[in-house]
Amino acid sequence: MRGVIRFKPGLSEEYKDLVNSILKYETTDRLPLIKVFDHPWVKNFEKKYNLSKAPPPKSKSPGKKKEEKKIDKEKFLAAQKEAEMKAAEEDRKQREKEKEKKREELEKLKAQREAELVALKQKQLEEAAKRKAAEDEKRKKEAAAMMVKAKENLNPDDTTINFGKADYVEENTVDKTIMIPMI
Repeated sequence: MRGVIRFKPGLSEEYKDLVNSILKYETTDRLPLIKVFDHPWVKNFEKKYNLSKAPPPKSKSPGKKKEEKKIDKEKFLAAQKEAEMKAAEEDRKQREKEKEKKREELEKLKAQREAELVALKQKQLEEAAKRKAAEDEKRKKEAAAMMVKAKENLNPDDTTINFGKADYVEENTVDKTIMIPMI
């Protein structure tokens, strides 16, 4: 029977290779058990958790006391526990470094976006100032054109100035006062 092995995401390629090597259909293609311990994934695991495949040293005397064996076992378990704690601490530090790096990247992006917003606001203010200046210039030209038109329509014998729709009249004047609307 042959099948396809599907692995969960996030597993290392070395691990997948080890499992695939052990589970070959043909027995001649399978990784021998003795070579499993020499596989890179197993070596990395041993190194990461400070484990050794070497057996504990043999006793000098054939009749080692039970107490000495118990002490050796306790030392081994303490060393194993210490190695696990060290690996956990290294993992925690690595996660903290990654979090700090992400925090710094977010701060950098935030500062960059704020700078972009300030630049955009400045550009909008400059464009608004240009539009206002253009409108002011247009109004000045219109006022000047109205003055020219008003002078053209001025009748020396009359005190009335014709601005088109509205007539401004100053009655009973002797010195012919001209009234011009404010713009």
